[in-house]
Amino acid sequence: VKAGPDLEPFVKEALDEIEYVIGDTTTVWGARRAKDGHPAPFKLTYVEVGNEDYFDQKKTYDDRYAQFHDAIKAKYPQLKLISSTPDAKLNGRKPDMVDMHDYSATDEFIKKSANYGADMNRSGPEIFVGEWAAHEDAAVRPWDQGSHKLPPTPTMKAAIGDGVFMAAMERNADIIKMHCYAPLLVNVNPWARQWRPNLIGYDALSSYGSPSYYAIQMFSRNVGDEILPVTFANTSIQGCATRDSQTGEIIVKLVNPETTPQSLPIEIKGVTALKSKATVITLSANPEDTNSIRRPRNVVPVTTTISGVKPGFTYTMPPYSVVVLKLKTR
Repeated sequence: VKAGPDLEPFVKEALDEIEYVIGDTTTVWGARRAKDGHPAPFKLTYVEVGNEDYFDQKKTYDDRYAQFHDAIKAKYPQLKLISSTPDAKLNGRKPDMVDMHDYSATDEFIKKSANYGADMNRSGPEIFVGEWAAHEDAAVRPWDQGSHKLPPTPTMKAAIGDGVFMAAMERNADIIKMHCYAPLLVNVNPWARQWRPNLIGYDALSSYGSPSYYAIQMFSRNVGDEILPVTFANTSIQGCATRDSQTGEIIVKLVNPETTPQSLPIEIKGVTALKSKATVITLSANPEDTNSIRRPRNVVPVTTTISGVKPGFTYTMPPYSVVVLKLKTR
């Protein structure tokens, strides 16, 4: 659809949809929402215009985005608009956020994640990594026919790729405001899927989380509100760190991509003392290990406690592992 009069019905439809979500009950669509059983407006912060429009060979996205942008901002200036094409010119309009997608193999994520974000423009739009997932082998991409011969959910090898990329995104959380693994769910029955890997598998009776699911769970449930700078030297381990400003707890997330244990000297600067015991959450398995309907908890995190913690100490990571260290200050 070309921008201009041909696109106008779709712009109006988008405005009607937004009104249904956040309009008060004196509006046409807000009243309809109330009639449907939800009188209170929903919370809405972001609206994305399109999806993966960089595949548009006719290059019409700039014009189409501009038309949606002008109409939505005129009626709902408080909403943040997301461009589906990060490098688009957009006819001079400035999106509040851009949507980046990344489906890379684990080895590719390991390579790119170490210095990820160094070239990001901090004065530009915020970033939403709206679709991402690691797969095990660059020779078999998710969209390749060969992927249908693989299990529908990822192995521990993919979880390692997910872990290093999540650490990179968390280190750059000043500009990467949101991310979303995709796809989330898959019917594991034969011929029921269109894509792999998928985070959670299910059939008619049960469901299970993949190793990647548990890696994401570890990251999402253990996060502070202050990003701490981290540096790594002479190691293949990658990670990130945050601090809880209310409790002072320091949360260190580490990923060991090696098939052997790795000893890592850890130095916490700016802290005079730590409690000697710390909580450790560990996800570790062989690269090919995974979960399934029959073995739903074959690979799951284990919580333990370590002693001898201080501002400078050495921690030995298990092979092929994602680890969360929760360090309490005195």
